[in-house]
Amino acid sequence: MIIINTKLDDVFHESEELIRLFLGMTPVRREAENGEEVEYEITIDTEKKDGAWFASAFAHDRDIPVQKASYDCIGEGELLDRRARSRAVKFALFRLMKLLLPDSYTPWGSLTGIRPTKLLYEYMSRGMSAEQAGKMLHENYGVRQDKVDILLDIERMQRGVRDTLPQNMLDVYIGIPFCPSRCEYCSFASCDVKKFGHLRDAYMDALLNEMQLMRQYMDKNDLHTGNLYIGGGTPTALEDDQLLRLLEACKDFVPASGEFTLEAGRPDTITESKLLMARDHGVSRISINPQSMHDITLQRIGRRHMADEIEKSFALARSLGFDYINMDLIAGLTGETPEMFASSLDRVMALSPENITVHTLSIKRSSILHENLSKSERTAAQDVDDMVQHARRVLKDGGWYPYYLYRQKYMSGNLENVGYAKEGTQCIYNVDVMEETHSNLAMGAGAITKWFDKEPYLIRRAANVKNVQEYIARSSEMAQRKMDLAREMFPHHV
Repeated sequence: MIIINTKLDDVFHESEELIRLFLGMTPVRREAENGEEVEYEITIDTEKKDGAWFASAFAHDRDIPVQKASYDCIGEGELLDRRARSRAVKFALFRLMKLLLPDSYTPWGSLTGIRPTKLLYEYMSRGMSAEQAGKMLHENYGVRQDKVDILLDIERMQRGVRDTLPQNMLDVYIGIPFCPSRCEYCSFASCDVKKFGHLRDAYMDALLNEMQLMRQYMDKNDLHTGNLYIGGGTPTALEDDQLLRLLEACKDFVPASGEFTLEAGRPDTITESKLLMARDHGVSRISINPQSMHDITLQRIGRRHMADEIEKSFALARSLGFDYINMDLIAGLTGETPEMFASSLDRVMALSPENITVHTLSIKRSSILHENLSKSERTAAQDVDDMVQHARRVLKDGGWYPYYLYRQKYMSGNLENVGYAKEGTQCIYNVDVMEETHSNLAMGAGAITKWFDKEPYLIRRAANVKNVQEYIARSSEMAQRKMDLAREMFPHHV
């Protein structure tokens, strides 16, 4: 257990977040409970002077000097002031924890946020070049140089793609929370069709109701679709007639110009009829996601298909005219070695999809994996790091470059998820979502709408309920929640 001495709630929570980079699920408290053994007791102090926040971190009963950090307050307002203090606190504490635990994997330094690119762009907005901004991340936050290099590649790949929609255009997400089976690492709002498949028709009724209400709202307020994305779950886990209903309803949302993406995901749900249906309704991009190309791993993680089915599904999609296909792999799956991951990557690259996404295994609390996997069974951080670095090298040599990145809690090795693309094939929807540059209207169980206002920069979220049966009963309420929040942010909306 770790004790944090500070009187400020926000400083405590930020410290807790930073410590998890080093010690995972170790409890972090203000004081010991029930005679628990205290590993470290740390005091954090903050002070503001001359327009900057100064922070110090000290470990009791340790022969380590006080670690200090500062951060200038750029701009006016409570939010920016709080952000400056947070960054100073995290970097001071990061320095201390690196001295206490020098062998810990912290490739992203003191950054705990989901979107490291945002900080890069923040520095660039002050007039810095991308290279100067990257240097700041390395020196002021302890970001490892190879991670800085990824961010610089992403910035280059996002030029001309990032922030291209006008204010009255938004991205649209539609969620289908059904899968043929539940993967051991999954923490999404997703239902196994064997157990919950009987809810699919009722779910479609509720979803189409929400879509109709939001279409009416968009029409009244002159809002248009920039890019449309159907995700999950596994949307192709719907029966043919259910998928047809969905695609017919999507006609009102298909962008005049822009992307229409369908996650086909599992090859055991992909059929010629479903792909033809998608193509004929304007779908321009699909995902076929192996996660691994080893049958033993697929069986272990809860998949119900073999690796050769992935290649057959890919060949079918190509033969039917799909020119933009994404494929996902996961680094750090239980039982996989760097050599196994490398061979999976080789097989995927041989198919030559336009996009390849390399995820790092994240062991979420709500996953089966978190319940069943002991620490000793987890892939070593060094091995996962080797997998991720190997992927970057060989993908770059093969003509795929990183174009978006995000991080999650509880990721193996404190690493990241990276989307790679061949030049000119970037998925603009993914860029928009990761960089949070446009409003995103999200419909379906567990979907989170984000209304965005550029002046002032503001994002507000409206989350739909995750439980499918509850969503079926409340889809009108979910639509109303989004509309009310939008009217609150944009008083001119009707």
